[in-house]
Amino acid sequence: MSERPHGYARYRLDGCRCNACGWARYQYDSRRSRLVAQGRWQPYVDPAEARGHAERLRAGGLGTRQIADLAGLNRKALQDVLNGRTRRIRPATHAAILAVPADAELADKTVIPAEGTWRRVQALAAAGWSLTAQAREVGWQVGNYCALLKRPHLTAHTARLVRDLYGRWSMLPPPTGPRADLARRRARERSWFPPMAWDDDALDRPDARPCLLPAVADSDPDVDDLRIQQFIAGFGVKLTWREKTEVAHRLRGRSLAETGEVLGCQPKTVGALRSEHWSRRAEAC
Repeated sequence: MSERPHGYARYRLDGCRCNACGWARYQYDSRRSRLVAQGRWQPYVDPAEARGHAERLRAGGLGTRQIADLAGLNRKALQDVLNGRTRRIRPATHAAILAVPADAELADKTVIPAEGTWRRVQALAAAGWSLTAQAREVGWQVGNYCALLKRPHLTAHTARLVRDLYGRWSMLPPPTGPRADLARRRARERSWFPPMAWDDDALDRPDARPCLLPAVADSDPDVDDLRIQQFIAGFGVKLTWREKTEVAHRLRGRSLAETGEVLGCQPKTVGALRSEHWSRRAEAC
C-alpha cells in the first residue's frame, strides 16, 4: 500500500478512490476548467529564471543538495534544471526554487574561503582577546585554533563558530591585564586590525580594506608604522628596504613564498629581509 498522502497525486498514481482523493481530483478538474476558460491555464513555465536563481545560490556557496532540501525538491530534479535538461517546469517548482533566500545559511560541511575568519580572529586579538582565550571560548585546542590563520579554506561550521564569537566579544569593553596587553602588542607587530577598523559587511569580502589606524610610536625612526599598515592592508605604497624588513618580520607567521607574494620578491629575498631584521634587533639590544 502506498504511503503517499491522500489527495490528487494518490488518485492519479495509486488509483485510490476514497472520498478524500476523489474530492481532490474534483477540485483539480474544476480549477483547471476555470483557468482554461479564462485563458490563464499555465501548467508549465520556462525554467530560465529559476535556473539563474539557483546558479546565484551556488555561486554564494550553497550546494545543490542544500538548495534542493531548502526548496523541498528532489536533488536530481534540481540538477536537471541546472544542467538545462529540463525545458519546462511546473509553476510550483519554479516558485519553490525562487523562494530559497539568497542569504540562507550554508551547510556545516560546505568549504568556504577563510579570509573573513582570519580577520575576525585577528581583530579580536588586536582588541586584547588572546588566541588562547578565543580557543577556550569555542572549545578548541589552542594549536588547532591558531592553525586557522594558515588555512586558505575552512568549513562553514567553523566560520560560524568564529563569527558568533566575534559578534559577542567585539561589542564588549576591551580586556585589561598583562595577557591582554601582550595580545595587543603581538597583534600590532603583525599589523592586525581591531574590530573598529572593519565594517561588519566588509569582513567577508575579499576586496575589502580596513580603515587605517593612527600611526603609533616606533623605536625605529626609519620605519613608518602607518605606511606598514597601508602596505599590509593592500594599499599601493612604496616601501624602503628598512620598511620591507619590518613587513617580512610582521608576516613571519606566513611561509617565505607567501610573504614573497605580498612583497613582490623571491622567497630567498624574504629570508634575507628577516635575517637582517633580527640582526638589527640584536645590535639594538
